[in-house]
Order: sequence, then C-alpha cells, then structure tokens
Amino acid sequence: MTKLIIKFGYMKPNKKNRTGFIEYIAKRDGVIKNIHSFGHKPSTSKQKNLITNLLKKYPNMQSHELYQEYLTKKSIASTSEFISYVEETMIEELSHIDEYVQYIAERPRVVKEGHHGLFSISDEPLVLEHVKEVVKEHPGNIWTAIISLKRNDAKRLGYDSLNLWKSLVRSKQNDVARYLKIDTENFEWYGAFHDESHHPHVHLVMFAKDGKQGYLNQKSMDQIRFVFAREMFKDEHLHIYKKQTQHRDQLKLVSKELIQEHITSLNQNIESDPKIDSLLLQLHRELKSMKGKQSYGYLQKPLKRLVDAIVDELSKNLHVQKLLDLWYEQRNEILSTYTNKQEQIHHLSDLDEFKSIKNTIIKLAKEIQTTEQIPKIIIDTPIPVKEMKEEDQRNFEESVLLIPPESEDVREIETYSRKGTQSDIQYVSPNRNNSMMTSDSIRLLYQISNLFESSMMKRVHNYQVDHRLILKIRKQKITLGQHENDTHKS
Repeated sequence: MTKLIIKFGYMKPNKKNRTGFIEYIAKRDGVIKNIHSFGHKPSTSKQKNLITNLLKKYPNMQSHELYQEYLTKKSIASTSEFISYVEETMIEELSHIDEYVQYIAERPRVVKEGHHGLFSISDEPLVLEHVKEVVKEHPGNIWTAIISLKRNDAKRLGYDSLNLWKSLVRSKQNDVARYLKIDTENFEWYGAFHDESHHPHVHLVMFAKDGKQGYLNQKSMDQIRFVFAREMFKDEHLHIYKKQTQHRDQLKLVSKELIQEHITSLNQNIESDPKIDSLLLQLHRELKSMKGKQSYGYLQKPLKRLVDAIVDELSKNLHVQKLLDLWYEQRNEILSTYTNKQEQIHHLSDLDEFKSIKNTIIKLAKEIQTTEQIPKIIIDTPIPVKEMKEEDQRNFEESVLLIPPESEDVREIETYSRKGTQSDIQYVSPNRNNSMMTSDSIRLLYQISNLFESSMMKRVHNYQVDHRLILKIRKQKITLGQHENDTHKS
C-alpha cells in the first residue's frame, strides 16, 4: 500500500440527490471511537452489516486492498478503516454539493477553528453558509480531492495537525491550479482536515471562479500526487534524489563519450557501428543545409525523429542500459510513495530528463569531416610558389627545347605532373560518401606535397642556370659557322 493516497472526484452543477444516504453514513453505528485499545478484536455485527450494505451499492470496492485486508484480519480496526475509506471516497456521490461541504466541515473528528473546520487561501474567517451557497450555485464543474496518510506516517512527518496541512495546501495551490488547467487568479478552493484515527486526511473542493476553466485527466492527477508527495516526503527522498541525479549525470557522460568515439571513428574512416554511423552522417548533412539555431527545440519534426533514433540506438549499449535501469529503480522508489503502478521503461529519447543528450549529439555531429570538405581545404590554402622573372621564364622555355624527349629530367617532370593531376582529381571526386581522414592527416599530406614542390622547383632552377650557359655557347658557335653536331662533339 502506498504511503500517500490521493483520491479525485468531480461533481456536476446539475447533480441530483441520490438517496439521502449522507445522513445514514454520518450517523452510522459503525463509527468506532478510541479504537487503539481494542482495534485488534473481531469485527462487530454492526460493522459487518454496514460493509454488506456498502458493497451492495459499491461492488467495485471489493477489489480495494483495504477490503482484502479486512477479509484477512476481520478485526475492528481493519473493518473501521475500510468503512472510513468508502465513506470518504464516495461521499460526494451521496449528496447535494452543499451537503458535501457541510459534511466535511462538521463531521466527527474534523479539526475546527471556531464553528467549523473549513480553511482556504488566507486565515480570514469563513462563513459556512456563504461557502455552501457559493458552491451550490456554481455554474461549472467542481473537483474534489482527498489527501490521506497512515497514522504512523502522519505522526512521523508532522501531518497530524491542522496547521501543517494548511501550509502544505496553500504552498501548492498554484501547482494544483496549473494541473487543473485553471488560471491562478481564477482558482478557488476550500479544505478541511479530518484527524481520523487510522488515516488523517484533508478534503479539498476546487473550481474555477468563472465556471469555464478546468480539466483533469490521469496525467494531471499523477502530477498533483507527485507535487504533494515530493513536499511531504522531501527529507526521506533526499538520498534517493541524490542517487538518481548521479545515475542521470553518469548516463549523460557515457552517452557523450560514445558519440565522441563514433565521430572520431568516422573522421578516421574507421567503421564502428554501421547504423549509428549512417544516422550521424545523415544528421551531419541535414545540419549543413539548415539555417538558424541548431538545437533540438528548433529542429523540424523529421530531424527531431532522426536525433531521437540516434539516442535510442545509443541506449542499446550495455553500459547505458545499466545506468538507465538504475535511474528507473530510484524513480520507481519515489513513485511508490503515491502509486502502486511501476512506471514502464520508456525509450531514452522520450525522457525529458535526458534531453541534453540530444543537443550533445547535434553539437558533435557538426564536427564530422566529410570528403566534400577536402577540396575547400586545398583550394583555400595558398601555396607559396615564387614567380619566375620574364627573362628566366624565356630562357627556361628555350632550354627545355634543347632537352631530348628521352631525358630523365623530362620524364620526372611529366610523371610528377601527371601524378599531381590525378591526385587532385581523386581528392575532389564528388562520388565518395565515406568520411575523410582527420585534419592532422590532411596537414601532413599537405606538408609532404610542399616538400615535393620545393624539391622540384629547386631542380628546375638549377636546370635553368646550367642551360643558360649552354644556350649562350650554342649561339656563339652558330655565329662562328660551326654546326650543331660539331658543337656537341666539342
């Protein structure tokens, strides 16, 4: 059984009086006072008769755990607790709305301040008849809630007195209004604390002043339960939250490291996980063409689904799975405070607590370096080539004409030129989809190419100097009437 029980209901403005059963249960003989001294004794006949009548009217109550406890123990205490639960839970279905307000204000064991036990947003005295009239004439739906603790928990936490309950409800009224879909300034509520022997509890009546706002679904109910449970058990949950935060932060760190490993592998052209690699490359290409702020909240739905798919693929990692299981273990320990349902493990991408992982993936995906980026690096990098003087250029061209086609120097220059051209074509090939090597490797190749270039330019320069002299001698020989063959022979 949960430590905190919160039961919700609502009443329509046109609700009719069902039977007058309210008077019956308000005066019933099954109410037992000073139960602590003899609660272990067997149930009385009046208690058993009352339970029989209640189950005829509300047969679904037989599935409740308090009824199962009654069947097991058949004691005065367990019987009284089940009767009280039915009474508190179904009271709004048994009377007019104004009668319900009067019931929670004047019933036995209500803690009163003055003539009744109603309280609200301030300590200003409330007139019971006025509140009854307001509630009765209200044009919209009215929601009710019963917030209940076991006696031992109430005593341990300090919720066995009116003042702490009042402070609790007042401190959480804005949260309750938000989850009821009612504007804060349009929200009105009244409460009453009942110091029941087994389960001290507070009743709440809540509505929108204009009668137009208000909506309560299962998600909103769970959110309200969480708001109260977090406050009431905050000291006990402190160590749980600490562990949960540690698991969450560690999971985020591991996820980031895994993504970084994939990015590094991609940049080094090393395949790690084909599916994740493919998704990361796809995300990288999409982000390159995207304008505006590149964070998860600003992405279009198709791109969000792509990021979610990467997150879910990461969650298949055994280390990530273990951390997520530990995080859920702490989460369910907190949930057990106010619900018997264990939360099913969702996809990692569905959990708001881990949204930062998505933005980490987006940031790192932009660091992937693909082949399309290589020509830009080469083209944009200036190559320090010294320009020849006009005379040197002319002499070089003329001197090359003197070199036989089979010359080793010519073959080396042509070979280098062909290799360089082929190399450039290979780099800029648009059909390559694999990732490029790291930037360090690119810089290394660039430096090597510069060394080759420097060496070739030096050889060309030396070649120019030698053949300038040869050319001059050749011209002089021709002027003197000597044949070219004689020149070469001499």
